[in-house]
Amino acid sequence: MSAPLTANEFAQLPSSEADREAIRKAVAELEGSFTRQQAEFDLQKTITATIKDKTGVKPALLLKFARWHFNDTADRDVTKLTEEEAAYRVLYAPRQDSTGAMVAATEADAVAAFGSQEAQDAVAAFEPAAE
Repeated sequence: MSAPLTANEFAQLPSSEADREAIRKAVAELEGSFTRQQAEFDLQKTITATIKDKTGVKPALLLKFARWHFNDTADRDVTKLTEEEAAYRVLYAPRQDSTGAMVAATEADAVAAFGSQEAQDAVAAFEPAAE
């Protein structure tokens, strides 16, 4: 619970009923926003836990991919090749097939793009398990 209003804060409340009603509406809207934020956070936790259970990918890595994808900042956020970047590019780097259509990247595309043994190892670590 927050501290009670100080005399100065209380004095800042508007005296007009219209202004007070505007404040009450704003508080109600903010409360709804807080509720939606909590629901989104709970959804993110559920999604990351489900993926971890299905694939073994850690929630922090999945959230990093989502932030990069949302902000379109993977190239700026990663200054040197990391395992996370290699995995992200395997997931999202498009390529053209023989007909010119854009398709998802493959491990071979990532290895060709990165070329280093480190990248090859990182990409291999994120390959789906054979069923």
